[in-house]
Amino acid sequence: RCECSDGFSLDSATGRCVNSENSCDCGPFGLCLRNNSCWCRSGYTDVGGRCVDIDECSGSRQPCHRLADCINTAGSYRCECPANYDGDGYNFCDLNECKLGSDACASNARCINTLGSYRCECPDGYIGDGKICIKGNNPCLFNNGGCGSVALCTWDNQQVTCQCPAGYSGNGLQCYDINECMEGTHNCDRDHAICTNNPGSFYCMCKRGYMGDGVKCRDIDECATGKSNCHPDARCSNTDGAFNCACKPGYRGDGVATCDDVGDCRAKSLCDSNARCVYTPQGYTCECNPGYQGNGYDACRDINECAQGTHQCVEHAECRNTPGSYACQCGAGFVGDGRKFCNDINECLDPKSCSGKQLTVCVNLHGGFSCPCAPGAQLKGGRCEDINECDSPALNKCHASATCTKHAGQLHLRLSERLHRRWHQLSRRRRVPQRHGQLRQKRSVRQHPGRFDCRCSAGLLGNGTTCDDVDECDKKKPRNQCHKLATCINKNPGYACVCPPGFDGTGFFCAKRNPCSTPGLCSSNATCVFDGTNTRCICKSGYVGNGRICVADNSCTAGTHTCDVATSTCVSRKPIGFDCECKPGFHKEGNLCVDNDECDPASPYFRPGVCGDPLMAKCANSPGGFNCLCTALAIKSGIRCIPLDVCKRGGAEAGCSTHANCEYLSPGHRCVCKPGFVGDGKTCTDIDECTDGTDACYGGATCRNTVGGYRCECPKGLVQAADPRTCVDFDECTNDPYICGNYSRCVNTRGGYQCECVLGWTWNANTKRCEDVDECKTGTHPCHSLAECTNTPGSCTCRCRPGYNGDGVYFCELNQNCPPPKSALCPAGTICRDRGNSTYDCRCPADQLDKGVESCASGVCVHFCQKVDPCWTRAPRCSPFAKCQTVNGEARCVCLDGFTGNGVVCDDVNECAGPNQCNTSISSCRNLDNRVHRLNYTCDCVSGYENVLGTYRCVNINECDRGATCQANAKCVDTPGSYQCECNQGFRPVGPRGCVDIDECSENADDCNRGTADCVNLVGSFACRCKLGLEMLNRTHCQDIDECASPGVCGPEQTCHNTFASYACSCPVGFTVNGVYCVDVDECSRNGSCHPTALCNNTRGGYQCYCPRGQQMSLTGACEHINQCSERADACPAGALCVDNTTTGYACACP
Repeated sequence: RCECSDGFSLDSATGRCVNSENSCDCGPFGLCLRNNSCWCRSGYTDVGGRCVDIDECSGSRQPCHRLADCINTAGSYRCECPANYDGDGYNFCDLNECKLGSDACASNARCINTLGSYRCECPDGYIGDGKICIKGNNPCLFNNGGCGSVALCTWDNQQVTCQCPAGYSGNGLQCYDINECMEGTHNCDRDHAICTNNPGSFYCMCKRGYMGDGVKCRDIDECATGKSNCHPDARCSNTDGAFNCACKPGYRGDGVATCDDVGDCRAKSLCDSNARCVYTPQGYTCECNPGYQGNGYDACRDINECAQGTHQCVEHAECRNTPGSYACQCGAGFVGDGRKFCNDINECLDPKSCSGKQLTVCVNLHGGFSCPCAPGAQLKGGRCEDINECDSPALNKCHASATCTKHAGQLHLRLSERLHRRWHQLSRRRRVPQRHGQLRQKRSVRQHPGRFDCRCSAGLLGNGTTCDDVDECDKKKPRNQCHKLATCINKNPGYACVCPPGFDGTGFFCAKRNPCSTPGLCSSNATCVFDGTNTRCICKSGYVGNGRICVADNSCTAGTHTCDVATSTCVSRKPIGFDCECKPGFHKEGNLCVDNDECDPASPYFRPGVCGDPLMAKCANSPGGFNCLCTALAIKSGIRCIPLDVCKRGGAEAGCSTHANCEYLSPGHRCVCKPGFVGDGKTCTDIDECTDGTDACYGGATCRNTVGGYRCECPKGLVQAADPRTCVDFDECTNDPYICGNYSRCVNTRGGYQCECVLGWTWNANTKRCEDVDECKTGTHPCHSLAECTNTPGSCTCRCRPGYNGDGVYFCELNQNCPPPKSALCPAGTICRDRGNSTYDCRCPADQLDKGVESCASGVCVHFCQKVDPCWTRAPRCSPFAKCQTVNGEARCVCLDGFTGNGVVCDDVNECAGPNQCNTSISSCRNLDNRVHRLNYTCDCVSGYENVLGTYRCVNINECDRGATCQANAKCVDTPGSYQCECNQGFRPVGPRGCVDIDECSENADDCNRGTADCVNLVGSFACRCKLGLEMLNRTHCQDIDECASPGVCGPEQTCHNTFASYACSCPVGFTVNGVYCVDVDECSRNGSCHPTALCNNTRGGYQCYCPRGQQMSLTGACEHINQCSERADACPAGALCVDNTTTGYACACP
């Protein structure tokens, strides 16, 4: 039944609760309240007196992730990520590169999508980073196992070893080339070779003038080899590493370019044909050539060095006389020049030696060689045959559990050919050094005899000569492939896997034995079902029984029962009949099934708290059950009502003011006014801090109220300081150096500035400029009374009137000089002036100071004169930007620093055109008019810097102290020439100065225990919200709620069992859970309840096994036939025969 709240009544026509006092129609999604307004369900809003759906997707603030599509639904919305994206759409949408196929994984690798990226994994049996997968398990196959690029990587099936090769040093992870040349570890010829470093090695090269392999270098005899550049008429003499050229006797020159003949003795033809002409101081003489003897003039006979024993042939060489000399030829088996050396020929280095003789080794002899059998071969019938060590007990060293494998022989020719060429080159050029002589003793094998290997059998470890058993069943280091249910049995060698009893298989795979294959286990009218653990016999449709015995159903299926199908279920009684069993939510009262009222406290079936908190839910009874009606503060979760976080849907829906924050409570919420506002949260009024005096403005700042706050404003002439609550002075003079115009100086004052004009100029307040002062009109000129004043810009000039002489400033006198006779009476350098009355003065000149009359004689008075600086008395009219200097007794005008000119006219110097003190990286030079500014030039700072008043320095502006603003959730950080806005914790930069909230939940940047809590993003942070069935333990973890501690969680007959994050309701033995009720279990429908020969009768909470008529139950539960004839002596009348019958029991028959 429906019960309406106070003020509402039930409309019998519609079955809805309507306002008793008002008649508004809010539609199916709202209720009409007493104030004639509509209360709308969540997801709906009041529009014109009706509750209509809110289109959450049309607002400016999209509720979905920026990549998701928002789809409006009735009373709600849903968010869907686009194709090839994963995510819930609400918190995140991540591009699935694996679905899109944009990954870079190898073709045989597995692509695994991750948040914001993906990773590649190679399959089993491969190694690599997923982008490259190489078959095998040797880490050295990929990326050199992590070793250095030149390191040697080795893998012993357990760990990787990195080792730097020869010529490198390091730990294997990093290898560095050893500079043998720099460290002196090379073996180059120290005196005659140059060492050159190579990666991992070095190279030796003989210096110019030397030859060899660099390890050993010998001098090149340029004279003997013909490599000298001596003149044909010069003699070459070899030196260490070089040679000298000297002209022959009878010639002069440098021996290289020139050798000039100084006399031709050959023209005399006096010498023997085997002699030579030699110049002497007296002329010439004839000398027999080397190898000849005689006087040189008429007979020079050959000398036989071989016969005389004066030859220099070495051992193993034969001497042969030649005209004028002799020749040395090495004997057979030797090679060389015969004079210096005869080296033994190593015939074994020649591949043709011992050719055709397989499995032989060439042994070099002094002057010859031999070809015996190689090791591992033996001579049979004049041939060398390979020995099979595996067949020889004496030579087979393999373990008894190892297998011996013989390998065929291999040819080795390349090394012999190379050594042969090298020996041939060396032995023909020089005597072979000792280290090369050792090569002569080496043997050259034409073909190696076959080798043999020993390999341990499977299950054994060792090198083949020793083999030890491996315990594959060792639990610490298992090496077997047995099934998890099987038992591993170690053997020597190998192992065996045995399945446990009741299971079939090879041991590498074990499966439980299927009992359904046993004949007669179930009735012929039943189906055997084996689920891998249990076996059940289920009667087929139309049959009832325990599965072992199934008989035709003759009760409920026939439709002859009288049960109320709306409240009960017909249950067949065994063997016949039926019972009406109440459905869940009903109970027996007599023969009727009556509804259980779970919502009425007076009912014995009342379930308190079944719907949750009574403030959030109302229980409504219904036939056979109940419904939980949630209030506006809750939502449905299963059958219960849990608190609704209305703050998630926005503060406006929660009834909060736009100037308030919505805070979630469990249950409910509250509205709290934001800073700068006051009220109950539903209504928030702005606080006027300027009126109530709570502002913090000072230092000349004026408070101006704003919505939710206030700001401090500065008057003209002041600017906001780093502390936005106060003001500092604005330096107008620095900001605009020309603000006062020409001929002025700007003086900064707090809140303003003053303009001071230079001498000769005055300030005009109307024009705000300096104007020239007319000293002649104002009477401020320095002119003499007998002089005329002429005004000039910034100054004036004084000139004596006509008929007067003087400087116009200090004196102007009549032009009355003394007559010549009197003038001669004045001292040199003075000027004679007529005073009248026949008296005269000798006056001082303009460049001297008149100290008064010194003496008078004959009417002539001589004044005492003292020389003074002419700049004091006769200073020229210098430029205002020049100074007077005395040069050689004369006054001259010299322009001041920063000006150029003749001193009368001085123009400003452009200092920016030459060297200046401006820092070009942060400023630029700008020339100033020195007539106005006390600085010759200024350095205009770039943005972010300001000039230090009165200097040429630019210093960084701290914009943060000057009131630089960043958007909300950021702080100002000063940088050279600018500033940055660093986002607060929980925010990231966006745009030039903005910050946006980081959604820690969608980016997995939270520390919530995702197993027990859900992450909820907050502005600048996040919160962990417990999942259903859990409560908060600490900030990041939740703990289980024991629902069983609250009454009424399970049904009246059920037992509550608490589980993690939930609970379970169980029934007593013989009953099963059906909703909130316990329903009887029909054990007779299960196979195996009774013996196959017995009948089963289901009872409430149990069952009974009984035998058919004429049978009795044995101790094993089986039904056995009763022989009535033997059991009852009086079964038949006297004289009758008792005949036992297994169908009817027995029969009496007359004889």
